[in-house]
Amino acid sequence: MRIAFVLRHITDKGSSKYAVEVIRRMLKKGHEIHVFANKWDDIEGVHFHKIPVFTGNFLIQEISLILLSTIIVNLQRHKFDAVYSQPGRFFSPDVAGVHICATGGGSRPKGVLNGILYIIEKFNLGRAKKIIAVSNSIKNELARNYSIPEEKITVIHNGVDLSRFSRDKSARLEIRKKFGAGKNEVLLLFVGNPFGRKGLEYAIRALPIAKDSKLLVIGRDNIEPYLKLAERLKAEKRILYLKFAEDISDYFSAADIFVFPTLYEPFGLVITEAMASGLPVIVSKCAGAAELIDDGKEGLLLDNPRNEKEIAEKINRLIKDKKLRNKIVRQARNVAERNSWDEASKKWLRVFEEMRTEKQKQKM
Repeated sequence: MRIAFVLRHITDKGSSKYAVEVIRRMLKKGHEIHVFANKWDDIEGVHFHKIPVFTGNFLIQEISLILLSTIIVNLQRHKFDAVYSQPGRFFSPDVAGVHICATGGGSRPKGVLNGILYIIEKFNLGRAKKIIAVSNSIKNELARNYSIPEEKITVIHNGVDLSRFSRDKSARLEIRKKFGAGKNEVLLLFVGNPFGRKGLEYAIRALPIAKDSKLLVIGRDNIEPYLKLAERLKAEKRILYLKFAEDISDYFSAADIFVFPTLYEPFGLVITEAMASGLPVIVSKCAGAAELIDDGKEGLLLDNPRNEKEIAEKINRLIKDKKLRNKIVRQARNVAERNSWDEASKKWLRVFEEMRTEKQKQKM
């Protein structure tokens, strides 16, 4: 097949990582991949096409991107078996991929910008022939707020790189020494941006109740308000901070428990990466990846991510119960293995093959 991906940017890190992983596996299967984007990291075998973006505020950039991508791609659209895009990147894609909605988990978008993006998303999702949703929670949000028929939506969870995310004992010792974490000291890990939506405040508020532990925070957001919060709670000595990690997998290896009380999360790739790395996870039920977890089996789920007492109770439970912790680690790895990028890309390919078949039937 000849497939076009329309994206703002495509890199091996961040929000477009899923596209890199899927494209690499499609290339191995012999498919011809064209990427239309403003910025990219080179991927051997991919045909890249530059989409210029007007300078100015975010809205001007977004509108210029979707208009120019539509013009440039449509000039050669007849060459492709399918055109994929997120709904805010291209008008009328064949396959639309939804990783987050302008409604942000609520019933309507907040603010003028999200309102405009919502209108664009709704139009493109309505015209797309197939939709890939990153979780059932996103599928439900699309059906509820965008009036999209459920049968049009295929749920494909993000995958995980099993070779990269596994327990590395050498990295564990080195990083714990770097941060002054003792051999028997419990190191909690929080990874994510923005800190507000991901629930860092509530992870910090749980520290005075959680026993014998330190919290390592990794993220590019402004840490200062959270350090002040920790100081007011007399927990400042238990907070460790790293703005950027060259290889996040090393830090998963170094930690003992992953804590992620996110308030809204369409999926949460860091959750399955932590599970693959041998970490028991404590995550809120609103995270899309929580769909892969049975509470008490592959992880512990939070009913209320804003409840620091519930977070601390689950941290203490894992600290005290080594048997439970080990059981969760084993079963979480099994879940990760069933949700590798290899398995996810097979599901993506099936969607594109169905798209090609439908187009061929229309031509007959």
